[in-house]
Amino acid sequence: MISLKQILIEALSGIHPQLVVLMGLPASGKSTFINNELKKYFPELSSYHVVNSDNQVKELQYRTAQSDYSILYDLFDKSLEFKFNEVLNSMQYEDNGKVNQKIKTDWNWFKNNENLNYSSKFHNYYKINKSYYSNFFDIRDFARQESDKIFQDKIYTSGHNIIYDTVAAYPDFVLKRFKETATQDYLNSIIYLEIDPQLCIQRDEFRKKSPEARGVGANIINNYATKMNSAFSTYKSELEKVNPIVNKIYHFVWKPAGESPIKGTWVLKGKYFSK
Repeated sequence: MISLKQILIEALSGIHPQLVVLMGLPASGKSTFINNELKKYFPELSSYHVVNSDNQVKELQYRTAQSDYSILYDLFDKSLEFKFNEVLNSMQYEDNGKVNQKIKTDWNWFKNNENLNYSSKFHNYYKINKSYYSNFFDIRDFARQESDKIFQDKIYTSGHNIIYDTVAAYPDFVLKRFKETATQDYLNSIIYLEIDPQLCIQRDEFRKKSPEARGVGANIINNYATKMNSAFSTYKSELEKVNPIVNKIYHFVWKPAGESPIKGTWVLKGKYFSK
């Protein structure tokens, strides 16, 4: 039976700006859900801004590559081979999977591509070293900071509808977001996309082989997976409060179709409203 509160929340959804948090493991398909499914359940969102730290990650990867390339190019241009190799070696790092990552374009590569102009050479440099920059997790920390700033700007300067694409495994962080938007007269919702972590790990392996090379690794996915049920229970408990900062929650479960990790459909398991 549909409650009066549910009817009221649905009615207000077309009046108030909204924050919708997409909750799910890395590689669960949150971005695809936004593009293909969101309007079925939030038809009133004719326009919205997606806040996703992955977008900032890609931009920062590119800018970091530009900076590194500029340093190496300058040393090569000045024929400082010893210094070039010294700097190149200093750029090595150990990624989250304990794999040593290094820039693949050495002195000989620069020498063999002398005939290319600066921008063309950088384009090839970035293409060859994409996995180096995509696995550099310090970049992700900076990206989260930029994502935070974008989030604040969208709330306080424009009142946009916001779709926040995140794992949401840490309720304190997400509830802080909800408190911020609630003070600005937003309605706050969560869409939880529940999926077998092993499917996400398989999808993540495909991501690593893509041109973006943006996999996060099985360890991170499994670690998040241990926190999802507890986090979801915390969000649901917010619906019971006298002055809730969460107004509604949709819970979807992935139903696979065959052996492919990407074939299947999202099935709505539950829809919950604040009291």
